[in-house]
Amino acid sequence: ATLLVIDDDPSIARVLEVAMTLHAGWSARFVRDEAGARASLAREVPHYILLDLCLADADGLEVLCALQADHDLSRTRVVLTTAGGPTLSAATLRAHGISHALGKPFDPLALPALLERP
Repeated sequence: ATLLVIDDDPSIARVLEVAMTLHAGWSARFVRDEAGARASLAREVPHYILLDLCLADADGLEVLCALQADHDLSRTRVVLTTAGGPTLSAATLRAHGISHALGKPFDPLALPALLERP
């Protein structure tokens, strides 16, 4: 499986790189912002996107809407992460095509099972 992580925290990228690539055998790419996400999606649309709600330079939902406007993400499962930022209703998550919201910190070794869960 392929995973695109959009998060401005480099420590998240390091931990997920170990968890997803070494332990789970996934292919994972890490970007810090919308521009990086656009460049990554131009090369390949992943199976999963893990998106930080509160990026340093943008709102995660706005980034997701912009990406959805330019790329077909209908087959990509999107999981939103947040470190205590605003809470979103289940209806808002569904309206944006987000399958789960995940609070930080989370168990990176449990992430593959969460992403694959229906």
